Amino acid sequence: MKRVVLFSMLVVALWACNPAHAQFGNPNVALGLAVGGAQGHNSSADEWGVQYRGYLQCE
Repeated sequence: MKRVVLFSMLVVALWACNPAHAQFGNPNVALGLAVGGAQGHNSSADEWGVQYRGYLQCE
């Protein structure tokens, strides 16, 4: 039973650490979309607004 738990913990740890290498790589082509919200702080009449943007990254 201890081997199963130890093996499971090892698999989860390796799986969790694997995406960390993605920050050091540079993809040839990447496409993305980001969506969020924004609210101004200049006056009390400012309302929430939707912000969205797309991007294309080429090496």
